[in-house]
Amino acid sequence: MRKIAHHTLLVLLTLLMMACANKSIKPVAVPAPPQAKCDCPALGAPVQVPASSKPVEATADQQKQLAKLPDYGLLQMADWNDIDGLQVDNLSLAWPAWMQSCSTLINKPVWKSACTAAQKLNNETASKPQTQAVLNYFQEYFSVYKTSNVDGSEQGLITGYYQPLLKGSRTKSAKYPNPLYAAPDDLITV
Repeated sequence: MRKIAHHTLLVLLTLLMMACANKSIKPVAVPAPPQAKCDCPALGAPVQVPASSKPVEATADQQKQLAKLPDYGLLQMADWNDIDGLQVDNLSLAWPAWMQSCSTLINKPVWKSACTAAQKLNNETASKPQTQAVLNYFQEYFSVYKTSNVDGSEQGLITGYYQPLLKGSRTKSAKYPNPLYAAPDDLITV
């Protein structure tokens, strides 16, 4: 019974396709709209650019500027001196995390110069740069932006996400005295 239904459907579809294939539809000519009168001044000839002029390559400083975030929306350029507590923060504590990020970011062209400079600073200081050296590095390779709310106010809450690097051991030791048997009940997974 099913086979007959399939064969019937197949025959009907074939007939329908054959009926559509034999008809040719001629396009209907649509008259062009009347030309509007224009009292516009005539345009001059386009400006010709000499063929001998070559594009100018961006300098290293210009490329560094290209890698920085453009000004848009609710972000506005700020000054490093406007960051509260920056001079008292121990930025060298952030350096290992930045170096770990650079280990993969260096493969992206936009990050290559910043991460190459970070590796150079890291090598020169035996992986322990002073806070001022880290601050100088960040000031050279990053731009500071401040944000505001839609209404122009500057008070608010910004939420950030990170992936923690948790080190552990399968065996108990002085370094890892506490076992973790399961994921914590309050663990938030995004």
